[in-house]
Amino acid sequence: MGLFDILGGKNPQPGESGHFGEYDLQEVVNSGGMADIWLATDPDHHTVAVRRLHSELRKDSKAKKRFVSGCEILEKVCDHPYIVQYLGHGKVKGDLFLAMEYCEFPNLKILISRSDPVLEQYVGNILIDVAEALEHIHDKGYLHYDFKPENILVSRNGNVRLCDFDLSRPIPEKPTKMPDNPGTPVYMAPEQLRGREIDQRT
Repeated sequence: MGLFDILGGKNPQPGESGHFGEYDLQEVVNSGGMADIWLATDPDHHTVAVRRLHSELRKDSKAKKRFVSGCEILEKVCDHPYIVQYLGHGKVKGDLFLAMEYCEFPNLKILISRSDPVLEQYVGNILIDVAEALEHIHDKGYLHYDFKPENILVSRNGNVRLCDFDLSRPIPEKPTKMPDNPGTPVYMAPEQLRGREIDQRT
């Protein structure tokens, strides 16, 4: 499914619940630098997550391009049990959004910060599962570029979902230097931090 426009219904302002295209927004459950994530329901009353670009970025062409690219890449790689499931993306009265599987899981960074027992019980499975998710993304021809604990959701029984594909890009044909060096510096490989050529091995 490509980028589409959903018309009709009240368009809630940031921080307001209500109808947003075909979705019913209930509450913001997470907020990042680019977007808020809303707990929502779809027309069939299924619980979903709606990631909505911040209103102040409506005129930021670079941010919008990155957001849409992340949606399109997720659509192509989501056929894997350890990647958050894509449900659709589009625009409602100027606001870009991504609808996806709702995961009531904390991220790995939170679990690490509180020394959560789930890590002791499932750490091996978590590492294997996220490695399989990355391998799947690479097999599809993409790099995640922002692989970090905040983007790994973990349930109480050790199920994982890899998310946030805003920085993802196609794998270069050969190791390549990235002029804008996307990602989070504290989690970058040394060769990327030094501005050297990188590929999926990084």
